Amino acid sequence: MGNIGSGGGKQIFDIKQLVKKYRAAPPSHKVNFPRELWEYDMIPDSYISQRLANTKAFKDDKSGAIPAIKRVIGSLKDCGILVDMDQGDIRKRFKGFNGKVYRIDSKYL
Repeated sequence: MGNIGSGGGKQIFDIKQLVKKYRAAPPSHKVNFPRELWEYDMIPDSYISQRLANTKAFKDDKSGAIPAIKRVIGSLKDCGILVDMDQGDIRKRFKGFNGKVYRIDSKYL
């Protein structure tokens, strides 16, 4: 595989890789969200942020890691890879879980 480089291309690559790995197997470490989210191809916003905020591609972004992650998530939503889920529905379906969640549309990964 070629060199991804840095900046926006690397950031998109990193989030897509994280999402692919997340879908392939349930998170093996302790997480603060219901496992059922994984079973339904949903990923919490907090999981993405926690896993990527300290990576070079995001940490070195001039706007800061979290704004950069939000910007790239917005791009992935625009192209249909991630889809916002209604927080009220998530709260009801997943026993009071209150975080922001995206459905993963794997046909675009």
